[in-house]
Amino acid sequence: MKVSLFEQVPYRFMPEGFEDRYSSVVTAPYQLVEPERMQESLFSAYVELLHGARAGFDGICVTEHSQSSYDISPNPTLLASAVACAARTEGLDVAIAVLGRSLGKTREPLKIAEEYALLDCISGGRLIAGFPVGLSYDANLNASLPAVETRERYR
Repeated sequence: MKVSLFEQVPYRFMPEGFEDRYSSVVTAPYQLVEPERMQESLFSAYVELLHGARAGFDGICVTEHSQSSYDISPNPTLLASAVACAARTEGLDVAIAVLGRSLGKTREPLKIAEEYALLDCISGGRLIAGFPVGLSYDANLNASLPAVETRERYR
C-alpha cells in the first residue's frame, strides 16, 4: 500500500471573529490578507510537504484552488517543483502528485503540459499528473469561460 501526504495551502491568519462577520472563506475580502502572513502561509506549506517527504511518505500531493483562504495556491506545479527539487537534492524517493490543474478553465492547456514535463524532469520521473475538468465556479464564474465550452476545453 502507498500512502501520500495531501496538502492544501491555507491562509492561516483570519482575524478573530471572522466566522461571525463573513459567510465563507471563499468570499472573504482580500483586504484581510497581510503580505508577511501570506508569505508565512506559503512557506509553511512548502516546509510541511518537504517534511512529509523526509518522513517517508510515498508521495506528496498538491492541488490548485487559489480563490479562497483555504487554499491559496494558484499553480500547484510551482510548489511541487520546489519540493521535487529539494527532495531530489536530498535523495528522497517520493512521488510528486499534482492532483489538479484545471484544464477546463485554461486557455493554454499546452502550457500545463510543458509545466508537467518540466516537473517530471525535475522530480526524476516521479510526477503523477492530475487533469480534472475543474469546477464550474472556477471555469465559468472566475475565468469567465462559457459553460458550453468547459467540457470541450478539457477534452
